[in-house]
Amino acid sequence: MTEAANIDGQRLADVEAIRALKVRYARFCDDGYDPEGIASLFTEDGVWDGGKLFGRCEGHDGIKAHFRGAPARIPWALHYVLCPEIEVGPDGADAEGTWYLWQPCQVNRHGTVTQAYLAGTYRDRYVKVEGAWRFRHVQVDARWLEAPPPGPGPSPGSPS
Repeated sequence: MTEAANIDGQRLADVEAIRALKVRYARFCDDGYDPEGIASLFTEDGVWDGGKLFGRCEGHDGIKAHFRGAPARIPWALHYVLCPEIEVGPDGADAEGTWYLWQPCQVNRHGTVTQAYLAGTYRDRYVKVEGAWRFRHVQVDARWLEAPPPGPGPSPGSPS
């Protein structure tokens, strides 16, 4: 096998490992925002940044504290992370990625729980630590939608 083929094979393996990392993140979020599980996916000095909508937290302790309170605000959620673009750095030790977020959920506003949708994008930075990929920085830019996007939808009998 050529050196180029080895490098390409390693890059593909790295991209798949990063996809699996993001899937674990989504599943921990969907499991009541498991603070221990979510924090375990970050470097010790990792940052989760939800901007003005959700705030920012740093380090394992900060991330755990933030996500301990998440179920009170969002009692149920299903995170769809879609359309990843992942670029592994030339040294194979760091990477960047973007994802779309589509999230049906329940939101608790002042004691009233209603159905809502969250739509947005993730911009992530990853680093390989002792052979395993971890989040170094997750930035979520999202907005609330109170109902599915408007539109007539497909008419009966039309191709999808």
